[in-house]
Amino acid sequence: MFASIIAAVFVIIAVFAFVARGVFKSGVKAAQEEVDKFRENGTQTYEDRQRKEEAEDKVNNDSFAATGALGAALVCLGIAGIVMFFACSAIVEAKQVGVVSTYGKVHEQTMKPGWNWKTPFDKVTEIDATTQTDEYKGEDAIQVRLKDGNTAEVYTTVRWSISSENASQVYSEFRSDDPTDSLRKAMVSTQFKAASNAEFASFDPLSLAGIDGETPDYKALAKGVQDRLENETEGLVKVRSVTVSLIKLDKRSQKHLDDYVAQVAKTRVANEAKETATAQAAANRELASSIAKDPNVLVNKCLDTVAEAVASGASLPAGFNCMPGSGTGVVIPSTR
Repeated sequence: MFASIIAAVFVIIAVFAFVARGVFKSGVKAAQEEVDKFRENGTQTYEDRQRKEEAEDKVNNDSFAATGALGAALVCLGIAGIVMFFACSAIVEAKQVGVVSTYGKVHEQTMKPGWNWKTPFDKVTEIDATTQTDEYKGEDAIQVRLKDGNTAEVYTTVRWSISSENASQVYSEFRSDDPTDSLRKAMVSTQFKAASNAEFASFDPLSLAGIDGETPDYKALAKGVQDRLENETEGLVKVRSVTVSLIKLDKRSQKHLDDYVAQVAKTRVANEAKETATAQAAANRELASSIAKDPNVLVNKCLDTVAEAVASGASLPAGFNCMPGSGTGVVIPSTR
């Protein structure tokens, strides 16, 4: 706007210079006619010679003034043209979006990075379109309520940027020195927390126990939050990514989870001991049945025991024999 005023001033000056040139040209013409008249009629008297000299001086002076006025007018027009050139152009920096407004009215069409043309009365406001990274962890972690009604802290990160196509709407609704930051505070942060609460409302904290090797699907949770956020920001925001890195239960919930894990471990140990005892009993029954049906099984067992005793350096008692009917009783050493 200021540039347009400066250009207008120089144009007005140029107009006055052209008018002055016309006046001087008229003076030159009148003086030249008078000089020509004296040349035709001759200068008989001293006064005639004086008037002729004055007319010639006026021709020279007005010609010089007319030339100067023309030069001044051209210079002023050149300056006005340069000023108008810059007033009608705008350079938008990289990773920015130019929003055009005229006397407060915002245009729907935006400007891309680089050189752009505009009217002298347009104002161009640059809006930051770079990718923003907002982290929520520690004291800033998002508080959510889980499926069991207890609360948890979610450590998460969202990467987003304004929608270049809707930058004019962002500027209209969140007009400030930094519309991108205003958009973050008024919409992105609020809707991101709401989307996280909605997504984790169906999350079962027992999945954090890692029973049977199962762990929470963090990618699926993050994708759910991202989809909800995109729907709630009404196209003003492009959500680049959402990352869920940690789900931190409150102390009460974490104690219940630890107790649950310990109980599961005890149950598994008890089940394994029961299965071992059942298998051992079955093996003993099978062995007893085999002995009853075939005495040679006892002989084989005796020979295995003898081999283990000899390998360990033990000595056999005198007269020991595993074979029945060899004149001595079958003696089986203790296998303790």
